[in-house]
Amino acid sequence: MNEFSIPLLAGEVNSILRKTKQQLRVPIEPQPQAGQTPSEQDIPFKVGDRIWIQENWAAHWSYNDVESEACKSETAEDDNYWYQADGVSNKGSQGCPASLRGTWRLADTMPKFVSRLHLTIEKVWIEQIQDISEDNAKAMGFVPEFFKNIEQIDLSREITAKDAFLEDWAQFRGATDLWTYAIEFSIDTDKSALHPSYLNDRESLHYQVKCAVKDTQTQHTEHFEYTTENKSLSCALEHVLVEEFKADFNALSADFNHIGEFFKLLDIESIRYIQEHNHIELSFEVRAQHKRVEIEVTLLSN
Repeated sequence: MNEFSIPLLAGEVNSILRKTKQQLRVPIEPQPQAGQTPSEQDIPFKVGDRIWIQENWAAHWSYNDVESEACKSETAEDDNYWYQADGVSNKGSQGCPASLRGTWRLADTMPKFVSRLHLTIEKVWIEQIQDISEDNAKAMGFVPEFFKNIEQIDLSREITAKDAFLEDWAQFRGATDLWTYAIEFSIDTDKSALHPSYLNDRESLHYQVKCAVKDTQTQHTEHFEYTTENKSLSCALEHVLVEEFKADFNALSADFNHIGEFFKLLDIESIRYIQEHNHIELSFEVRAQHKRVEIEVTLLSN
């Protein structure tokens, strides 16, 4: 059995934490020459191998001037680590307040003893990014509701999880003709430090969303509401933008990306709040259309 480390973005980490991501894609290095297909005999990953995930992190401020590998005391229980994917105001792994957090460090500097996600490889194969199936795009953590990174799309056809995945890959990773190692994994819950709030099946939650959209030029306000089923909080909120502004989607792409990042953080910061209080209110502006949006979300089931 071999062990590997793989750095991930915050959104990918949270998809694993909330159990919507069961696959990884690792680009092959070096890429094969044009017209050549990589051999499966050269795959470095094997079924049963372990992967520990690296992510942006921080240690206690007293470690600011030391190397990452030295951010550890003789008594592990005394060490606090913060994970950027949890949001900027989260408490450390031992409950320390954010005021004691040190400098943020990049994912590839994370040592194994800080990693909170340990995975076991269940299946591995070779695949070009562009050839991913719809089911595997969903296993990568994408659903059709993830519009936030799609800048050009034909709204006359059905949107797919593959659309969302390919656009996200092109924006954050690069070319979609890359050959990759496709990895299906399970979480080693004995070695992984998962927050209790992420152990709930959050996709089973239902939300009632009430929305008021005000034109800041004419002062005209429209109201609508709907109920979401089997969606995460971020998907429920993104649905507001998709339904209200899809006719002007291309003009709104910059705002969508900005608000999409806000939703990512909101989903992390607010999930425990909304589960405790069953209610949350938000407001934001969509500058491209001179709109101000007021949203009230109520948790219907927990």
